[in-house]
Amino acid sequence: RGLAFPAEGEPLARQLKDELHRAMAPEAAPDPIRFEPHQVDLRPPLPRPVVSGLLLPALHDTGPLSEFPTRRLSGLAQCGAMKRVTLALLLSALLTPVVAQEKKESLTVVVRRMLAQGDSYRVLEFIQSLGDAEKVSGLYGALAHHYARNENDLDLSVTMAQAGIRYALTVAQQLAEQDPEDAASLRAQAKTIAYNLAANTWPGWGEEGVEPTPQQMAIGWDAAKLNLRLAVALKKGPKKEAHAYWILGAHELAAGRYDAAAGSFDTAAAKGREAGEAASELMAQGYRAVARILADDTPDRRAELERAKAALKKRADEGDEDAGFYLPQLDTALRIFLERREG
Repeated sequence: RGLAFPAEGEPLARQLKDELHRAMAPEAAPDPIRFEPHQVDLRPPLPRPVVSGLLLPALHDTGPLSEFPTRRLSGLAQCGAMKRVTLALLLSALLTPVVAQEKKESLTVVVRRMLAQGDSYRVLEFIQSLGDAEKVSGLYGALAHHYARNENDLDLSVTMAQAGIRYALTVAQQLAEQDPEDAASLRAQAKTIAYNLAANTWPGWGEEGVEPTPQQMAIGWDAAKLNLRLAVALKKGPKKEAHAYWILGAHELAAGRYDAAAGSFDTAAAKGREAGEAASELMAQGYRAVARILADDTPDRRAELERAKAALKKRADEGDEDAGFYLPQLDTALRIFLERREG
């Protein structure tokens, strides 16, 4: 932590970037449900003298990988735990700019200091001066993730995520006619930020000290709808659509709309099956059972949940890492929402 190295031209920086690009290639591994990565184009140099290097590591932590269904970095679900930690640090190094002052500081520290001085819009102008549109969108998303995951500051995380979504969608609209490829890339960035915003504002993870407010949950639900719309519009395929229907169903579950949630989870299961993702399909079936239990707790619905859990456990025992992540979360979510309903 706090190790700085020179920018692009140095061998270490090139080695880290090459490793990151290899790790995030499409064939590396399927995308998990908990967090989608921000694809930041690192080739154009950050403007000088504002930024003079990159800081390792600051924006990502992986945490105990068994706590949540495929917890942190999308595209790395089938890698080992050590490789996940290593690649999380690599991604941090390539996302965190350093301000060229007497003492180098991470972007997260700079943003907090500027906010403490007042004029939050100045912070947005500063972030949007740090590179091209795709990089700026990635920075917004990475900041939102950092403040939620590393500092438990959901208010600031939501602010950064909403600003990033608006920025990416606005610039994409401006580029739609003259550069449709870049416009689509920015809409994909907005989709990623929206998914993570929805995930970070869902109360079903059972994380200690993290309790989204009703307003934050409403913002997350809205983001889940955007994520689904963009997944379909951008033709992201059944795997991403499965995740999109799952997070939509998760927010419907939190809002007490159990029938709607069961329908979304049912569609998520079908999309998982279409994508050939057995663990994803079983996980969605388990959440459908959770929604049905919350609507009407009957022995048949409890048995439905137990069947999904047994199938996930069988896959986990056979080495399916994702199934092992999904399994305990079903009990956690059911416990949380039973308590919320009764409270």
